[in-house]
Amino acid sequence: MMRKGTFIAVLTILSAVLVAEALAQSGRASGQATPAPTSEATLLRSSTLFSYRVKSPQGENLGKVEEVMIDMELKRIAYAVLSFGGFWGLGDKWVPVPWDALAFKPDEKVLILNIDKEKLQKAPNFEKATLPELANREWGAVIHTYYGYPPYWEAKP
Repeated sequence: MMRKGTFIAVLTILSAVLVAEALAQSGRASGQATPAPTSEATLLRSSTLFSYRVKSPQGENLGKVEEVMIDMELKRIAYAVLSFGGFWGLGDKWVPVPWDALAFKPDEKVLILNIDKEKLQKAPNFEKATLPELANREWGAVIHTYYGYPPYWEAKP
């Protein structure tokens, strides 16, 4: 089991990475440059992310974020693992999507997934109990290629 101190350290790192990616993503998603830092930062608690709904750009509900996979070596968020398609958690597909495919709408508590629903339905997926080796770069390349995004380890932050 993970010690409390280690758990808090991992949570702190996750929060910092999420905030950095959220700020970078919001600038990329809107096509605007990242604004200059102000005296107050916009922070997002990592636990808040799990309460956001994931929607298509057309407003269709696509599911929710179940896991966020962080590459600790590169200090980048690699994937969001979404669940969708089930009823009350039964029969859900778990689907990893490139973090760069998501855009934040914090005022609506929504993450916009820039991937067609049909493509998501046919995407490589797994069940909650059978989490694949998400850190495997060969597997990651397949996922990124499927969605048409450059692998996060090759993309510029």
